[in-house]
Amino acid sequence: MTETWMFIAGIALILVLLPAALMGARENRRQARQSRLDQAYSRAQRVRYAGTGEQGRPYSVYTDRVNQL
Repeated sequence: MTETWMFIAGIALILVLLPAALMGARENRRQARQSRLDQAYSRAQRVRYAGTGEQGRPYSVYTDRVNQL
């Protein structure tokens, strides 16, 4: 009888922990993606403000710089 209850408790524990682990993994992937998007947005803002590319070269010789301060 005890073995049956232990088996049922084990199955119940798996049924609780497995979705929690899957949700945690999904949240980690979402956070990683958001971090990459934040970095790209910051890079785009720096480029827009400076009017040059990441390597210091202008993207276009036909446009004015954005920051005319």
